[in-house]
Amino acid sequence: MLRTAQLLFLAFLGLGASLAHAVPAASLRVVAAGFTAPVAVTNAADGSGRLFVVERAGLIRIVKGATVQPLPFLDLSARVGTSGERGLLGLAFHPQYSQNRRFYVYYTAVEDGAIRVSSFVASAGDPDRADAASEQVLLTVAHALHDNHNGGQLAFGPDGFLYAGTGDGGGTGDPENNAQNPGSFLGKLLRIDVNAATPSAQVWASGLRNPWRFSFDRATGDLFLGDVGQDRFEEVNFAGANTPAGRNYGWPSMEANACYKPLSGCSVAGMTAPVLMYGRDEGKAVVGGYSYRGTRSRPLYGYYIYGDYDSGRIWAARQETAGSWSNVEIIAPGNGQDGLSAFGEDESGELYVLSLVNGRLYALDGTPTARTDPGVVSGLWWNPNESGWGVQFTQRGDNFFATLYNYGPDGQPKWYIASNCPRSGPPQGFVLHCAGTLYETNGQNFFSPNFNPAAVQVTPVGSLEVWFRDSERAMISFTIGNVTRTVAIQRQVFGQRSIALSSDGFGPIFFGDGVDHTDLYWNPNESGWGLAIAHQGVKMFVTWYVYDSAGRGEWYIASDCAVQGSGCDGAVYRVTGPPLAATFDSSQIRVTQVGYLSLNFDAAGGAVLQYNVNGLSATKNIQRQQF
Repeated sequence: MLRTAQLLFLAFLGLGASLAHAVPAASLRVVAAGFTAPVAVTNAADGSGRLFVVERAGLIRIVKGATVQPLPFLDLSARVGTSGERGLLGLAFHPQYSQNRRFYVYYTAVEDGAIRVSSFVASAGDPDRADAASEQVLLTVAHALHDNHNGGQLAFGPDGFLYAGTGDGGGTGDPENNAQNPGSFLGKLLRIDVNAATPSAQVWASGLRNPWRFSFDRATGDLFLGDVGQDRFEEVNFAGANTPAGRNYGWPSMEANACYKPLSGCSVAGMTAPVLMYGRDEGKAVVGGYSYRGTRSRPLYGYYIYGDYDSGRIWAARQETAGSWSNVEIIAPGNGQDGLSAFGEDESGELYVLSLVNGRLYALDGTPTARTDPGVVSGLWWNPNESGWGVQFTQRGDNFFATLYNYGPDGQPKWYIASNCPRSGPPQGFVLHCAGTLYETNGQNFFSPNFNPAAVQVTPVGSLEVWFRDSERAMISFTIGNVTRTVAIQRQVFGQRSIALSSDGFGPIFFGDGVDHTDLYWNPNESGWGLAIAHQGVKMFVTWYVYDSAGRGEWYIASDCAVQGSGCDGAVYRVTGPPLAATFDSSQIRVTQVGYLSLNFDAAGGAVLQYNVNGLSATKNIQRQQF
C-alpha cells in the first residue's frame, strides 16, 4: 500500500480539464482578411507570436497581430500544380525551428501532380523570409491519375517524427484500392524521421480516403484525424498517445462505421471505427481540428474542435470514457465561415479558423473564464524529473495564489505561499506571467483542540516568478533564503481528464455530482490553513497544508481520494524528502500513511472535511477561497 502511495505521490501535481458539463459557447472574430484560397494556418513555436497562413496557389503569408505582412514568407507558385484539389496544402515547423530555421511543406508538383514533402530553411538575416532555393525533397508520391484526394496535412507528433496524411489517389471509391494496399503510400498516414541522415517514410496507419487535417493534442499526445467521406458519412478517427503503428481505419471497405465496398457483408476484421461521425444532413466534408488547450476559456478547455467545409458547422467533442464521446454544435452555419478550410493553433493554444471562400482568418473565442472561477492554469504542477515537490496555482482573473510544496532544512514537509502574485505582461514566447513575494507561514498546531487563527504568523522569505508557455508548460523561479532555483514545470495527468464516465446516447453521464472541484479551499473562520484539490475523473488529489506540533507549516496528501457520490474518500500520507537546496534528490522521498479523510461537497461550492490523522478525528467546514 505504501509503495502504491509513493508512486501516486511521485506522479502527482496535475489539473483536471475544463470539466463543467454545460455546452461550451464560442464565437468567431475576424483577425485578418485578404487571403486567396487559404488552406492552412499554424505557428512556428519560436516565441515570435506569428501566424503563418498557407494559400493553395503556393504562397505562405505571415500575420503579426492583425497585420498581414506585405511580402510572402515563401513563394512556391511556380512549383505548385493547382488543378482540382491540388495545391500547396500543408506546413509544419521543426520542433527546433528557433535553432535550425527548418520547416516542411506538402504540395502537389506542377509537372505531374505528384505529392511532395520538402524541407526549407528560413533566411538567417530576415526571419520573415524563407530561402526558396533551400528545398530538399524528402518524399515524392506519384498521383497523376486524378487531381482530387491529395490529403495535405503535416504535423510533428509527440515522438518527434513528422506525420503526413495522403489521400487515396482520387476518383470514386478508391478504384485502385490504394488505401488498403500496403505497398502504396496513398490513403495512408505516413511517418518520417526528418532527423535521420537519409529521411524515409513509413506507413503508420492505412485505410484513409482523404484525410483533411489531423492534429496531436498538445496536452495528451492523442491523435485526431478528420477523413472526408464518399456518399454518406464524414468521420473523425482517433488514436490515443503511444498507440503503435498499424491502425487501419477501414476505407474503402468501410465508410465511417458502414460497409462501402461491398455495401453489405464487408469484412471489418482488424479495422478501427471512427469515434465521431455525421451524415449528409449536417455537412459534406469534415475538417479536422484541434483540442483546445488555450488559456482564455476554461469552459472550452479540453474539447476537440472540428467542423465541416460545406455547412460551416463547428462542433466541440470530448471523450467521456473509453468508447464514449460527447459531441455538441458550438457554431451554427451562417456565421461567416463559408468554405471552412482549416483550423490552426497559435503558440499559446488558442484556435483559429480559415475560410477558403471569403479569405478571412478568424479567432475562435470561447466564453472567457469568470473572474471568480479558477482559471485554466489552476491546479497542481510539477517537474517529472524531480518528483516529490510541486506548486499549486489558483488563478482568479489577473491574480494568482501560489503554494509551493517542498521541504525544510531537516527534510520535513514545508510549504510557502505567494498569496498575491499579480499577472503582468509576459515576455515573448509566454502567455501568462506573475511575480510576487514568497512567504513562510507558522501557526498553532492544527491538530490541537481549538485552532487559533490569531497565532498565524507570515514572514517574507523570498520571491517567486512564473512564466506560462501555454496551459501545460511553465518555468518557475523561486528564492528561499540563499537557495535560488529555476525549473521547468508542467502539470501531470494522474486520472482521466474528464469527470464524465459514460454516455446514454443523449449526453454524458457524470460520476458523482458532475462538478469539477479543482480549486483552493479554506475555512474563513480559521484562516491560515487549507486544501488544494485537483479533480480528474474518478480521483481527487488533495494536498492539505497545516501546522505541526511546533507550529511549523507542514503538508499532507490524499493522493488517491476516490470519488464517491458528491465527494471523495482516501488515505492520508505524510511525506519527507531532501532538504531544500540548489538541486533536488527524489530518491530521498519517503511516504508514510497517517490516517484518512473524506470530503462531501455541497452545491454552493463548500464541503465538509472529515479526518482521522494519527488517531485524532475532527470535522471541518471549508469553501472555495475567493481573492
